[in-house]
Amino acid sequence: EIGGKNKVIETQIKDIKEAFDSEYINRQVELMVEQISISPYIAIGKAKELLETCSKTILEEQNIPIDPKWDLIKLVKECCKSIGLEAKQVNDKLTAKPIAAKILGSLSVITQGMAELRNIYGDGHGKRREFSSLPPRYADLAVGVAVACVKFMWETYKERKNN
Repeated sequence: EIGGKNKVIETQIKDIKEAFDSEYINRQVELMVEQISISPYIAIGKAKELLETCSKTILEEQNIPIDPKWDLIKLVKECCKSIGLEAKQVNDKLTAKPIAAKILGSLSVITQGMAELRNIYGDGHGKRREFSSLPPRYADLAVGVAVACVKFMWETYKERKNN
């Protein structure tokens, strides 16, 4: 369980809950964290859903239409594009442009990995009776990655909105 182990993630989760100020999101995040050690597959599914919810919220707040056919990868890509988080959008004058571009490019790889992890080892799709969940450390990783990405995306959106 993240609870006393990782203060950074714990703080980020608190920030996310405050930022979204939604009863639904608060409960989803609580479920995600509670299930890490109990049912890792549920935590993995909730981590993917957190990325979806964040992306949809940012796009909706900007009045950008969301195609219901978009998968997670396309949804996050469109969200990131809308707030300037694409590798090709990094300021050319930035000394660290290659590094920043590499990190931002990794967001799509992370999203792809989250989608694949959830599809095979998360909840949301019916499983065969022989299904065996991954150990909790994988749920820890999925939750940590999702929380870090969502916090970064949301803070970028808010910063750009306020400027």
